[in-house]
Amino acid sequence: MKYKINYIIALGALLCLSATDGFAQNNQYTTEIYGKVAQFKTLKLPKKLTVVTQDFFNQQANHAYINGDGSYKVRFQKYYEGRVFLKYRSHTQSIYIRPGEKLQVNWMPIGNTKNLVEFLGESPSTSLNQTITQWKNYQTRSAPYHEWMRDLTFAQLQDSVTQYTRSELKRLQQFCLSSQCSGEFLQWARTAILYTEAHQLMRFRWYQPVANNKSPLKVIPKGYNYSFTYKFSLNQPRALKTLPYCSYIHEHNQHWRYIAYSKKVLDSQKIDREKELAWIIKNTEQGLARDLMLAENYGALVQEGNQTLIKKLTPLFLKYVQFVPARDYIKELN
Repeated sequence: MKYKINYIIALGALLCLSATDGFAQNNQYTTEIYGKVAQFKTLKLPKKLTVVTQDFFNQQANHAYINGDGSYKVRFQKYYEGRVFLKYRSHTQSIYIRPGEKLQVNWMPIGNTKNLVEFLGESPSTSLNQTITQWKNYQTRSAPYHEWMRDLTFAQLQDSVTQYTRSELKRLQQFCLSSQCSGEFLQWARTAILYTEAHQLMRFRWYQPVANNKSPLKVIPKGYNYSFTYKFSLNQPRALKTLPYCSYIHEHNQHWRYIAYSKKVLDSQKIDREKELAWIIKNTEQGLARDLMLAENYGALVQEGNQTLIKKLTPLFLKYVQFVPARDYIKELN
C-alpha cells in the first residue's frame, strides 16, 4: 500500500504535533480544564494527563501533573469553541469547550483501564457536555464508510451517506423529544451530522484510489464531482464548532493541493510555501474556508522552521486572513 503510506505521511506532516507543560500568554484564548481523579492515591494511578487541541489542524499536546490529593488543572489555548481531547490512562474523552472557559471534569476510575467522566460546575459547557455524552450512547453504530468508499461508485456512495444522514437526523429528533435537548445542542448535533456527510463525500476523491492500491494523483473515481459543495457550504461560521466541518475544510485544502501541485502534494517538504500562498490567494474565494486553509498552512510553515521565510511571509498571511482568531493564532506562532 505505497500510496496509502505516503498519503498518511503527508497528512502527518500537516498535523504539526507539539507539547507544552505551560500555556500561551494570550488571555483571551487561555482555557482551563480542572477537576479531580477519584481514588488517585489509593489506586496509585498515573500522575500525568493531557489535553490535545486541534485548532487550525495544528495538533498540540498540553500536559498537566496530578496533585497528591487527585486534583489537577491543565491550561491551553483554544481559538474557537469546539472539541478538545482529554487523555488519561488508556481513555480519551472528547470535550466541548469555549475559549477562556474554565470547565470542571472529574474522573472516576473503573477497573484497570476504564474511566467514568463527570462534568460538574456552572460553566457554560457543562450541561452541553452532559447531553453530548448521553447522545453518544444513544447514537447508532457508525456507518461503514471505509467499506462504502472502497466498493461503491460515487453516485452509490452519495445515496448511502444521504440515507444514513436522514436516519441519524430522525434518531436525533427522537432523542431530543425524550431528553428535552437545548437549542444549542440540537444545532450542534444536527450540524455535525450534516457535515459528516460532507466530509465523507470530500475525502472519497482520494480514499477510493488508495483503498484499491492506486494513486489518487492518477485515478479519479468515476463520476466524482464537487456539486455537493453547493449543499454543504464551505464558509459556515456556525459549523466551525463541529469536528466534521473542520475535517471537511481540511480535506478541501488537500484538494487544492492536488490541483496546484500534483505529485508534490504527497511530499510536503517539496511544497514551495511562497508559491502556495500566492496560488491560494489567486485561485480561491475570500471567506472562512480560505482563512482556515491559510492558518493551517502557516502552522506547517512554522513547523518547517525556515525563519527567513517565516519573517517574509507572515505579513502576507496577516494581510489576507480576516478571521480574527486565525489572525491571533498566526501572531501567536510568529
